[in-house]
Amino acid sequence: MNSATKQPRNTFLRPLGIVLTCLAAVVLAAPADAGGRRFDRAVNLIEVNSIYQEKSPCISLDGLEIFFQSNRESADATTIWHARREATHRPFSTPRVALTNGATPEVSADALTL
Repeated sequence: MNSATKQPRNTFLRPLGIVLTCLAAVVLAAPADAGGRRFDRAVNLIEVNSIYQEKSPCISLDGLEIFFQSNRESADATTIWHARREATHRPFSTPRVALTNGATPEVSADALTL
């Protein structure tokens, strides 16, 4: 099929594809674990996931902290939650509220600023 007969891409779905690509990049660009291995697949974090809506995850470069938005436990959807773990092979702690009325969380490279 030449370019003159090519159907236009759905422009409504294009931004969704960009968002999904960015989320995939966050998961796949996770830091190396203590053995120097790269993470190669997504892992269900059962200690963090809930029946509520969770979105915009941000994992610190060392892989020990995670921040995300959730409307769990009657919280507003803009509430930022935080969980920590002792090592990348250990489970995260029970998430706690880090910030109310937040936006998409981002952690600085030195993990000192949210």
